[in-house]
Amino acid sequence: MIHDGNLFFVIFILASYIIKPSSSCPFLIPKWTISINNQLDDDVVVHIVSTDHDLGNHTITSGSDYQWTFCEKIFATSHFHGYFWKGKKQQSLALADRKIMDLCRSEYSIGSVCYWVVMSDEFYVSPTNEPFPSGWEKKKSW
Repeated sequence: MIHDGNLFFVIFILASYIIKPSSSCPFLIPKWTISINNQLDDDVVVHIVSTDHDLGNHTITSGSDYQWTFCEKIFATSHFHGYFWKGKKQQSLALADRKIMDLCRSEYSIGSVCYWVVMSDEFYVSPTNEPFPSGWEKKKSW
């Protein structure tokens, strides 16, 4: 016999798999988009990994972006890490973790977007993609 509290949980889980929004994430699971824009004069290479996925190497040409989407984990923290190379310089940083996602989370939507920009000396993140430098927070230097 299923108790009232357990019945709600069973219905929620079933609804998550039966009712899917166009975002392809289960019902009420936030969808995230991470966008990285290269503002360097040269290409930058980034290798993106999480505990569940290896998105591989991506060359982002000058002035262009690379982006991907994922469904936020319910019972664990989603975490994507990037390893960047430009010439002989390299750097690694968290592109999506609890702290970054809290910074980018929109109070008016289920999911959100984190915008990253790679500059000549630093990496910046913003929840709104306003023209630089308004709304951008420096996260790391090369």
